[in-house]
Amino acid sequence: MIDLERRPPIVFVEPRTSLIRLARVDESLGLHLRVAARFAAMARRFAAEVRVRLDGAEADGKSVLDLMCLGAACGAVLELEARGEDAEAALAALSAQLVAPPAEADGRPTD
Repeated sequence: MIDLERRPPIVFVEPRTSLIRLARVDESLGLHLRVAARFAAMARRFAAEVRVRLDGAEADGKSVLDLMCLGAACGAVLELEARGEDAEAALAALSAQLVAPPAEADGRPTD
């Protein structure tokens, strides 16, 4: 009998398991070149395949040009999909990339 109080950790049997997370673009200028480049660079650190969707359009999360073509404005909610062994770690790191950095971090003047 399985003890439901002591559940084993989740194990991915299929290495191509796909996970999806929604993430909001917090950057005031949207998914512009600097943010897209930072996102794609982070995505390339993972073995997982990364796809990004917005309003029916889909982009390769490891391609700066693809990400720019989405035209995601500030406040846009992106669907991030990662498929592969490190999909969960990839989604956690990539959703954090969409949070606007402090103004001082990227050289913008503060008020």
